[in-house]
Formats: sequence, C-alpha cells, structure tokens
Amino acid sequence: MSKAVLWILTVFLSLAMIALIAIQAYWIRSSIISEEKQLSLVVRQVLSEISDEIIQNETIMHILDEIKPPVMQHRSSSVWNYRLNSKGGEATVQEDLHVEDEVVYYNPPDPSLKNTKVEMLDDSVLVILGQDDRLQDTVLVSAMDPEQVRNQLSKNLSDPQVFVDKIVRKMLVENEPIGERLSQTQVEVLLRKKLSDRGVEIPFEYAVYEEGKRPYFNSENFNEYEDARYFRAMLYPKGIYSRTTLISLYFPEEKKHLIRSMGIMGGTSLLITLFILTLFSLALFVIFKQKKLSEIKNDFVNNMTHELKTPISTISLASQMLSDRSIPDEQKNITHISRIIQTESRQLGFQVERVLQMAIFDHGQLKLKSEEVDLHEIIETVAQNFLLQLDRRGGKLEFYPEA
Repeated sequence: MSKAVLWILTVFLSLAMIALIAIQAYWIRSSIISEEKQLSLVVRQVLSEISDEIIQNETIMHILDEIKPPVMQHRSSSVWNYRLNSKGGEATVQEDLHVEDEVVYYNPPDPSLKNTKVEMLDDSVLVILGQDDRLQDTVLVSAMDPEQVRNQLSKNLSDPQVFVDKIVRKMLVENEPIGERLSQTQVEVLLRKKLSDRGVEIPFEYAVYEEGKRPYFNSENFNEYEDARYFRAMLYPKGIYSRTTLISLYFPEEKKHLIRSMGIMGGTSLLITLFILTLFSLALFVIFKQKKLSEIKNDFVNNMTHELKTPISTISLASQMLSDRSIPDEQKNITHISRIIQTESRQLGFQVERVLQMAIFDHGQLKLKSEEVDLHEIIETVAQNFLLQLDRRGGKLEFYPEA
C-alpha cells in the first residue's frame, strides 16, 4: 500500500469516526434537552397547581368567614377541636380539661394540616384556628360537618349575587401580609407532595417573595445567585391582589439528575463509542507501524543487495587473477588471494544469514543478542578485502588503527 493511499484511508476513517462521535453527542444532548423540557413542564404544572390550591384555600376562608359558621362564633357539639401532637399515641382520645369537646392526638401528625389555614377533606371542612400555646408542637384545628356548612350557606345565600360580590370585593381589597396568609411549612409540604406525585425526587430550594424585595421566607440553602435554572410563578394572579407575590424554585443537582436520567442506554452508548474509538486508534497504530516496518525492510534489502554485491565482486576478481595466465604464478600471491576468497566467502555467508534473520524478524520471532565487538578488527578486515580491487585500479588504502 502506497503512502498516499494510506493517508487517504486514514483521513476517511477519521472523518467517519468523528461523524459517529458527533451523532452520539447529538443524541445525548437531544435526550438531555428533552429531559430538561419534561422537567420544566412538570415544575410549571406543579407551581400552577400550588397557586390554584393556595387561592382555593383562601377563597374557602373568605367564604367561611362570610357565612360566619358556628365554629367561629361559639362551641357546638357537632364541632370538634383537634390537636396534632407529634408526641401522642396512635389515634388516642382524651378529654381536654379546658375544652368541653373531644380532643384527638395523631402520631405522626399529618404534615398537610400543620400550619395550614384550610384543608378540604371528604367528610369535613378543617379550619386551623392557630397554635395552641399550652402544648408543644400542637396545632388547634376546628372541623365542621359538611351538612353544617350547607345549612349555613343556605341561610346566607338568600341573594347569591350579593354574597358573591362580597367575596370578590373582599378578595380585591385583601392586603394582608404574606406571612399572615401563607406559611413556609404549607408551601414546602405542597412542593414536596406535588413533585413527588410526578416522580420528581430531586432536592430543591425555594423562596417566596414580593417582586423586587427580599424573600418573605425561603429554604435553608436558597441562593438567588446559584448557577442553576430558576422556575418562577405568581402565587396570586394579577388583578386579584395588589401585591405581586412570586415563588422561585430551583434544583441544585439538576444536571446530575439529567445525566442519571440517561440510564443504561446512555452509559452503554458511551462505552460502545469509546470502545470503537479505541479500536480505531489501535488500527491506525498497527497500520503505521507495519508501514514503518515495510520501509525498514525495503531499506534493509537495498543495503543488503549492496553488501552482497561487494563480496561477490571481490571473489570474482580473485578468481580472475588466479585464472589469468598472463600473470606468472610466482607473482600471483596465491596465499593472499586464497585468504581474500575465504574472507569474502565468510562475509557472503554472514550476509545471507542476515537475510534469513530478517525473515525471522518479519514474523516476530527474532531475539536480538547484544555483544561487544572490536571495531578496529572489522575495519581492518574490510580494508584487506578491498585491497585487491584497489590494486587493480591503481588505488592505495592506508589504515591507522590507532587513530
């Protein structure tokens, strides 16, 4: 294979490998972008649902306040007061010395009720009245039977339009601080529950704040300058409340989550790409190594051809001198010529042995053996072998081994 063809093949193989890596990178990037969009969609839906739920709870509070239910006016046998105590037993009931009604302790307390102003259940409407100072980690909750609510609504809805106008008007002029209308526990519980329901189990940080001002409250490690994607949404729609209250949410480990979401397919694809890249590099290495060995072999053959021609020429010349009848036998120096023929024959055999060793080396079976040699002796041998050719051409060779 010529050098030009080898380089052309290498270029095309490299381009094919680069294209493969580019396709893999594009696929991985597209998958990550798709996961980002999916996460964004889920988070925006969660924030929207939280906003709707908070508004719904506040609307219920306004309605309950407007109909003036018995629980807000006086105690009734049909109204229960619950204290959620983390130290109580499982659904134990005991009589409260200060409250005539029954007192129920739950363990663990329902996190969705703690510090929550309003909670809609299937069989009752719960209204948290506030923190009970008499007991640690307790929240006093009043519950109304749905039938009570319906009866009270019937009494107050003699003119439904007037009732609705009152509620809307009250919502429009509502100007209570966020800290009195909303609790941090309520927001955090809603975030965890809504995200968990959609399979998002990533640590998050959040803050609730008024636009352009410091947060009303935020999670412990919230940082507004974090290098992350922030998701923001209004907790209360414009036109309903005068203040623009926002919630900001981000995931500190979002990038790790997106990479982990690639799963086995992404890891396998990456490993296969690295494996192919390794094989490609190894193939190029072997090809260029073989090319270099081929060049070395060609150089060796060329040098060996020259080395073989020299002793053959010397032996041929010595044979001609021995067979030349024009030279008297006493002038032929037969002993010297015989020694030259013997030396050159030995040199010729040595060169042939080198050719055989080269064949072994080409098959990877040659073991090099290092040994010390006398360079002066080698030079003297070569000089003696060339004397015959120099004498024929009228040349002169001087050798100084001490130089």
